[in-house]
Amino acid sequence: MNRTAFKSLATAFCVSLICLCLGCAAQKPYQQPKNASPAQPVLRVGVCANSPPIIFKQAGDYAGVEAELARGLGDALGMNIQFVDCPWNELIPSLLDGKFDIIMSGMTITEQRSVRTAFTSPYLTAGQMCLVRNELRNSYPTTEAVRFTTKRVGTRKGTTGDFLVQQNLTLAKKEPFTNPAKAAQALIDGKIDLFVDDASIIWWLAATFESKGITTLPFFLTREEIAWGVRKDNTRLLAAANRFIESWKQNGRLRELLRRWMPNAF
Repeated sequence: MNRTAFKSLATAFCVSLICLCLGCAAQKPYQQPKNASPAQPVLRVGVCANSPPIIFKQAGDYAGVEAELARGLGDALGMNIQFVDCPWNELIPSLLDGKFDIIMSGMTITEQRSVRTAFTSPYLTAGQMCLVRNELRNSYPTTEAVRFTTKRVGTRKGTTGDFLVQQNLTLAKKEPFTNPAKAAQALIDGKIDLFVDDASIIWWLAATFESKGITTLPFFLTREEIAWGVRKDNTRLLAAANRFIESWKQNGRLRELLRRWMPNAF
């Protein structure tokens, strides 16, 4: 072999070795690097950012329980976070289409959703609750009184609360909303008589509009577990997310975070 041929072979070998190393590195996106950099892999987080205190926009940035958990998960995995905002009823289809990697939007685990989505361990157990005007509070002493109401009941369209009202409050007049704050204002204005949604949102609205004459009913309509959803074939991300949740449970950071955003619940 002449010298020119030898140099060409050596160059080709080096290029192949570099490509092999890069390929191996690409198979380990969840390893924590020593120093964060723009070159870090990206974790795309699907949210419907209209549900304070779980996930919402504040001063142009994402805020709330899920926003802080997403950033914590990104730090733990050595990944930059990219929030992808979309309507609630498009979260699971968009996940399955590959538009993002994980849903972190206060989603409750249901049998129907579990058919298409793999859920992490739950990070919060809560349920559906009611928001009501102060003068009507004593009209609903039990869950049965709510179930058989003939009043106007607001829900957030496409959510667990909406499904609950459609299935169980058969005598009520249903009023769908896309934004819980607008539903609370409708309640204040007398346009609806009850608003049903996730407990976290109901607690938030009751605290926010306390001076406007609305309050919560002191019981859950259901008991539910809130978790994150990933594609069923993404077992690696599922395992990594579960490790993160467990670590934050063990070190107390999860409870501290939830207490800060939902003081009425703890």
